[in-house]
Amino acid sequence: MAHPRSSRRSLYVTTGLVIAVVASSTGCRRKPDSDTTMVETPGTGMGCGIRGRVVDAAGAPEARAKMVAISVDQRSRLAGFTDVAGRFALVSDCQRGYRLAAQGPLDIASAWLWVADGPVDVEVKVPAGGVHLGVNATSPEDAARLRIFTIVPPSVMRPYAPTPEQCTARAGELGKIRDGARDEITRQLAQVASLDGYCGTCPDVREAIDLAGSLKAGRGIAEVWFNAYGRLFACVPGTHPHEAAFEAVLRELHPELAAMVVFGRIVEAEEMFDESSATRLWAKLQTGPLADTDFARNLKDMGESGPLPEQ
Repeated sequence: MAHPRSSRRSLYVTTGLVIAVVASSTGCRRKPDSDTTMVETPGTGMGCGIRGRVVDAAGAPEARAKMVAISVDQRSRLAGFTDVAGRFALVSDCQRGYRLAAQGPLDIASAWLWVADGPVDVEVKVPAGGVHLGVNATSPEDAARLRIFTIVPPSVMRPYAPTPEQCTARAGELGKIRDGARDEITRQLAQVASLDGYCGTCPDVREAIDLAGSLKAGRGIAEVWFNAYGRLFACVPGTHPHEAAFEAVLRELHPELAAMVVFGRIVEAEEMFDESSATRLWAKLQTGPLADTDFARNLKDMGESGPLPEQ
């Protein structure tokens, strides 16, 4: 039997938004003629970003390996090469998710990371059939965030419905991370991730209001888990106490992702029989800038267009 949320949630992956974060960005495999742009110790004194060391399957440094980090909406694209010791540093935005890719001579490996308020220290091992990111032992927070992305990858990466058993296991792991978090952003990432996709369910209204009002990284979280961000606000029927924050995030997002956030909120509102909120939100996909997105047009083609807008 199909999961009760499957038919609506699957629209996120059938509407054709493609975020080709690795294949389209690594480009040619030719390595640079020199390392003139590298510094002796990459990343020293850097603010937000990703830095570390790339090694091969035997643990030897990968010199001149191409490193790429790209945000979900592809508006933030970072690239560089490792030095002779396999070290690299990529300066990024703060409070945002990135897909880090390392291109060795035989393989491309990648993984998702969250950049909070400073550098994320990693060791990347390639090839060996994928990426092995060992977060610096001095930052258990980064290790916890990496684990959250492993449990609940960004919404654009998951075209399948998990089983009830998988949902139960996911909830248990995220709960442990949330309860053991030593910082606010890790706790919030675990809380929002638990709302995402087919497994997600609303917390009580008070908790939903408090979480929405305290989010430090609403734009970054909405990029990564657009379904969960929309659902978080739908968990509170009617006009949300933090509606202004929701609208501000929509303005910051890539229009395609903003449309997905709105649809995620619509789906949850309809499932909660909050028809007035659903009708108000449908209007955002029927008129204005979000109506011109591929996502909104594809919804309409598939018969998902909501009530007729008021004239």
